[in-house]
Amino acid sequence: MCSVFAESEVISLIASNKEKCDIIHCIHNLITSKSYSLLKRVGLEKEFMMTGGVAKNLGVVKAVDDKIGSKLYFLRLC
Repeated sequence: MCSVFAESEVISLIASNKEKCDIIHCIHNLITSKSYSLLKRVGLEKEFMMTGGVAKNLGVVKAVDDKIGSKLYFLRLC
């Protein structure tokens, strides 16, 4: 998903008076779906690690953890 498409989706949801927590949850799920499809391309393993800026977002980490059905290790750098 490109950031322009994601931004237009968020603007649409805001215009529809959706709750902020629902919008954030939707964004987390979209990131998770994209990540999961990429994981399936390279092969699903028993353990995964997430690094980088998105690993600081505990909502995304939790959503990915739930989606893969396995423990997700993450590294949050300062």
